[in-house]
Amino acid sequence: MSAARRKRRRPDDNAPQGAPEGTPGPSSTTGSPPKAGPAPRPRRAPQHRRAADGRPSVAQILQWTTAGTALFTVVALAAAIAPDQLGTVAVAVSMVLFVVGCAAFLTGFSRAVSRSRVDEMDLPGLFFLSGSVEPAVRRRLFILLAMQVAIGIAAASTRPFTAVAFCTLTPIFALGMMALCGATHGHFAARRS
Repeated sequence: MSAARRKRRRPDDNAPQGAPEGTPGPSSTTGSPPKAGPAPRPRRAPQHRRAADGRPSVAQILQWTTAGTALFTVVALAAAIAPDQLGTVAVAVSMVLFVVGCAAFLTGFSRAVSRSRVDEMDLPGLFFLSGSVEPAVRRRLFILLAMQVAIGIAAASTRPFTAVAFCTLTPIFALGMMALCGATHGHFAARRS
């Protein structure tokens, strides 16, 4: 076996053939069974297409959140410069992103309730993606959330008594998408019965 192949081996590669997935085989160095301990969280291949049941993939959630943040950034900055002309546009964009974020949050919450029957769901992993998704996905969603918060507060503080103040509602969009991502694609340990 080549050195490159040995590096890519997963722990399950040593499992006996016919054994259920996730069943570790004997250790490759000692030939003895592995030590007992907490089972590692299962890792799934990243999904780039919509699932058969219509659930969005991680890539789609990232695309939607990025597009919403970009749209919000352009509209909020323009409205902060010209609130009389673009204030209503800022209100419309902020309200649409707020409503979509609320819907995503409620969808994620209902999926989490369904998953909690078979998986050990925890709040940090579900809503803040702590240890439940790939670090790159978590980092990107947190950056987008921070951008929405900073831009919303900056725009609203420059024009506090105008329609631009509605920009502070937009970060609910990123929070809702994080909840949807955690509930749909988060990795949680199986519930012990």
